[in-house]
Amino acid sequence: MRRILFTSLLAITISSCNMKDQIAANQVPSVVLNAFQKQYPEAADVEWEKQNSDFEVEFERDNVEYTALINQQGDIFKIKHDASLEEIPETVLEKIKADYADYTIDDVEVLKDGENTYFQLELDKKLADKEIVVSEAGEVLDIDYWD
Repeated sequence: MRRILFTSLLAITISSCNMKDQIAANQVPSVVLNAFQKQYPEAADVEWEKQNSDFEVEFERDNVEYTALINQQGDIFKIKHDASLEEIPETVLEKIKADYADYTIDDVEVLKDGENTYFQLELDKKLADKEIVVSEAGEVLDIDYWD
């Protein structure tokens, strides 16, 4: 019985330590909200989260899912969107074929971080899925995959 209680308390503690908290749009500072609305006036299904000192916004635009990170000054410094296989550059596809021949590409996201453009790829293989980030030049990078 103690083991079940301990496990339950541990699960509650871990889930409450999430650094992202959903917030209502009226809780987003006006400078952040205005910067987002100016850049994406046609955004639909907008959801906000507080992520440490920044704000993460998920939204749809032209039936494509986007996620952006905006700092307290209203600067959109990181953004990603769902993409199709056709949007992956040949250099990236060649790298996947060469180094991950046993995998299939399951999910593609285009990630813009400052001036850099990356491709976040979910690769599927029986019991060995991978999430990788690849530069436009086809280099697999050692940077965190942004969920």
